[in-house]
Amino acid sequence: MSAQEVSLLLQECLRKAVSGPQGDTQTLCRGSFPDELNLLLQEAADRKWPFVEEKWQYKQSVTSEDKINSSDLIREHLPQLLVFLRDSIAADEPKWAVAVVFLVDRLLYWMDGSHVLLKIAKTLHKRYPDVPIAPQVIIRQARVYLNTGKLQKAEFILSSLISNNAKTGSWTYQKASDQTLVQAVNLQVRGQVLQTLGLWLEAAELIWASLIGFYALPQPDKKGIGTSLGLLANILTSMNDRDFAALQKKPHIDLSFLGESGHRLLSAARAAKMAVVFSQYGSLYVLTNVVAQGICLLSYGFSKKCPLDDQQTFLAVAQEAFEIGLLTKTTRDVVTSKLELHTFLKAAYCLATTHRWMTGPSETINTAMSVCREAMTLFVDYCDRADSTLCSEIMAKIQQIKTLLKVETFCNSDPRSFIPDSYRSMDFGPVLFTLCDFTKVLDVFGKHHKSVCEAFENGVRDSCSSHSQCITAFQTDTKVLATVQKADHGVERISQISSKQNPSSSKSSSILVDQSCPTVDQQSSLGSYEVVSHSSASPSIPNIFGNNKDNQSQSQLNQQLTTTEDPEFNSLEISGTQWRDNQNNLEARTSSSSFSSGSSWERLSGRTQSGIETQEDVEDPSHDGNGAKGDCTKGGSTSSFSLCDSSASHSSWQKLSISPVANVEQLDLTHKNERTDQHLLVPNKTQECQGTTLPSTESDPFEELGFEDLSTPDNHQPSQSPFKEDNVPTCKDCFKNCIIGSDVLTECDYRSLLAGVCQRCLVERLPNKPLEPLEARQLKKAYDAIVLKYSKASDVWVGSETSIYIGETMKVQGQQRQAIKVQYLHQEQLLSSYVGKEYLKAKGLHAHLDDVERQMTAQYYVTEFNKRLYDNNVTTQIFFIPSEVLLVLEKDRIVTCLSAEPYMSGTFVKLTNNAKGTNTEHDATKYGIAFGHFTYEFSSHQEVVVDLQGWITANGKGLTYLTDPQIHSLLKTRSINIQQTGINSFIKHQHGDECNEICRAAGLKLIR
Repeated sequence: MSAQEVSLLLQECLRKAVSGPQGDTQTLCRGSFPDELNLLLQEAADRKWPFVEEKWQYKQSVTSEDKINSSDLIREHLPQLLVFLRDSIAADEPKWAVAVVFLVDRLLYWMDGSHVLLKIAKTLHKRYPDVPIAPQVIIRQARVYLNTGKLQKAEFILSSLISNNAKTGSWTYQKASDQTLVQAVNLQVRGQVLQTLGLWLEAAELIWASLIGFYALPQPDKKGIGTSLGLLANILTSMNDRDFAALQKKPHIDLSFLGESGHRLLSAARAAKMAVVFSQYGSLYVLTNVVAQGICLLSYGFSKKCPLDDQQTFLAVAQEAFEIGLLTKTTRDVVTSKLELHTFLKAAYCLATTHRWMTGPSETINTAMSVCREAMTLFVDYCDRADSTLCSEIMAKIQQIKTLLKVETFCNSDPRSFIPDSYRSMDFGPVLFTLCDFTKVLDVFGKHHKSVCEAFENGVRDSCSSHSQCITAFQTDTKVLATVQKADHGVERISQISSKQNPSSSKSSSILVDQSCPTVDQQSSLGSYEVVSHSSASPSIPNIFGNNKDNQSQSQLNQQLTTTEDPEFNSLEISGTQWRDNQNNLEARTSSSSFSSGSSWERLSGRTQSGIETQEDVEDPSHDGNGAKGDCTKGGSTSSFSLCDSSASHSSWQKLSISPVANVEQLDLTHKNERTDQHLLVPNKTQECQGTTLPSTESDPFEELGFEDLSTPDNHQPSQSPFKEDNVPTCKDCFKNCIIGSDVLTECDYRSLLAGVCQRCLVERLPNKPLEPLEARQLKKAYDAIVLKYSKASDVWVGSETSIYIGETMKVQGQQRQAIKVQYLHQEQLLSSYVGKEYLKAKGLHAHLDDVERQMTAQYYVTEFNKRLYDNNVTTQIFFIPSEVLLVLEKDRIVTCLSAEPYMSGTFVKLTNNAKGTNTEHDATKYGIAFGHFTYEFSSHQEVVVDLQGWITANGKGLTYLTDPQIHSLLKTRSINIQQTGINSFIKHQHGDECNEICRAAGLKLIR
């Protein structure tokens, strides 16, 4: 059944659900279903399990009959099931309708159909609030929120289920162990949330906790164990060695369970191989995990820890892993899952690169790489149009690559299994995890999960009488959504849905809710997922500064918080903050009822960038007066990401590092107790700042002036800082025998980047000549690329080869940068949307490196700040969204450079700027000021992080996601860094003479 046919049936079901039963009763017939499917449907209706089970999932000894996957049975009869869903809704039989939703949920998620199916589930839940919705479907909502950038909402659902012992609505569990299972799955998904945020250590702890939960069940959940092991492998691959060492020291974690704990990448490869064995009867699980295993081995083969004589051995094992993945489907198999297609492409690309490293470049390998790029273009087209004919074309390309690279079948004595016999002979050590162990690890995270629930509960307009009965009542803005609006799938606008149980249910938003708990949800600026549909007119966007009715007063507030740009640009106007799909494409998707409209890129209806902007002039901000040179823009930004126009203000919170580079001093960020007094004096004497700045090639008055002359006066030198960056001698070992400054990458360059290079060597090696913005002919095209990920802990960049598709521009641009849709094979979350940022004017490549390095410093600080808050029983958490650098290549020549980061949905708020401005309308600003105070104290008065902006919960507590900070630093010259003057300005104008309650709660010392 094609994706279009599935979509049309889903749309028909949704229309029936919205309109309700028509009064004509009909007898439901399940006679056309085979007995096995009838039994499965009956068990779903009886709520026998919280997740649809596979027969092999809980059995230690598996028979041939157990190896038939439920998902395969559901896939085979999907058209009949959807017809039965439609008829159940029309016959006023919600029990059977909800049972079908439960059964097809996982399959449609793989097919990217959750967008419509969850609308059906929400509509049924409003009409029949007493009919329970399965935890699997509730958690699916969280997964979709994760994929569409709504991390706060995902966090709330997951934390609620964890902290409330898996209670949700009127669902009743058949046995107590089912609640443990649901909690373990929620820990697993929340680990993926933290993985998305680049919090590798914390993510690994959660995944480990989920492993304990799956093992602690009366019959261990092999599928759950395999999934968690695969996720752990990916996280360990991205983690730096410092975090890996910290993970090994955690008292509740014993990595010897993996059988390999000597090196991070080898532990990751072992975890991935174990995952393959545990999930050997599920083709997608095997494909996903063998690709993870191969990437771990490939990375280790190029690491500095791998003996040169062993490199070919590890590459050969990686090659075998990629081939096993490619053999999980034959030419006859139909593959429509976007996740599966993406992973097939990743396996094919990695196999081609592995062959090139093992045998050297050849015409055959070049052809295979070219076919990979063609397949990548087809895949992105499929994501946009959901044309099932493209699936066949993509798989034909995969088959062509398999033929070119001579992929042959392996020895497998079990026809139902997707792995070779050599994998099944893998030895597993004893596992001693118990339910008591799971309870203990839940307690470790209990404080955070409880705080997330409380933060959102406090923001709900109509509080719940019993929170355990409602897991999705939360608020991220002040606007209440109507239940149903004009849909992009053709659903008519209605103001309320009549309910047999609760006539007032129209007050609820379209999130799954309990009848006693109306939901307050945000009017998303991006046509958010939870909105059932959209009207053609742009919705009004709530003011991010709160319910201020006095427009003049609001304007004055914005004017006060506005700061100036450099002399070349006197005012900021983000003119393109309405981001919409191409109208023709939108009409085509609507008419064909494709899935893609709700699960990938979303339309933006918004206003202009927030009025609190970043100062880029050399005027001393410690002087009184506004100092604004440009006009203030008004209203809150509703951009899904920041394009704030500092000369290098780009989100970048980096991840991956491997072994430390020789001669690079490791950063010792131990908090110092000794302090020296700092006086708020404007420097009256200048001295040359040590170190080297990243040069800019853009002729800009601000950049030509620089800030080297704004160093600390001799009589006010701060205490010695743990940061030594500008005093560290340049390492000369990272790029041996490479051509410094060349825009062509040689084999030596690739080897160096894959092994890991220090910051200074990378800056010295890469060219910094102006890179022109991409032309129209260069867009909507696939390229080879190097993904560069940065670890502040080791000051090391690690590269990985990938294929990237650069799409169209988003019509969202700031003064210096614009946003482009990008998708690449090695992105952290395969189903998530990513944003690429490029400079509008010719800009040196080093600007992107500077963006990443600067935000990584802020990321390190915020991680330590969160620990300080947590230790002092303040459970609000602040995060910076991750970013990485993409070197886009054509025949090994760098053609451009982009910064990429996950797409974030929601209302964008600016809390502070880099001078005097603060947005006092949000409680989150207090945390931001306290964070700045913390960075000042933690760095021994050397640095302060400012210019805080991002996404917050409605009450300003709980979870805050930030991006694009600036740092005033005495340690190194940075873009928009006014050094001691900026530090003084923060202390005087933003922090003030007295600490706020968050500073005091965090145990920070009074600034004198």
